[in-house]
Amino acid sequence: VDKKQTKWNIPITIMTSAANDQHVRYLMDQEECEIDLGQFEAPLVWIKLNKDNLGFYRVKYSSEMFDDLLKALDHELTAVGSDLDRISLINDTFAMVTIVTLYLYFLY
Repeated sequence: VDKKQTKWNIPITIMTSAANDQHVRYLMDQEECEIDLGQFEAPLVWIKLNKDNLGFYRVKYSSEMFDDLLKALDHELTAVGSDLDRISLINDTFAMVTIVTLYLYFLY
């Protein structure tokens, strides 16, 4: 098996500020994809990927989206999903900081 050619399908779950108790499921079977979130009628303030932290992947949010997630959490702690969702935000953020720290360590 040529490991360079191996592609994995990634099951993505998405929750939004419009419906915290609902989520969308999507199977990402290409390197890039677009997902239509038009089924949510209310304006979307934030989008959270990997609902309940069930997927084995990291999420790197744009700074604007991460700020919107933090504002929602600051307003009401349970505004962004379950405990697992909030823990996954901390865990993904810590992983991104660790990557940058290691990069800087080996750079200098």
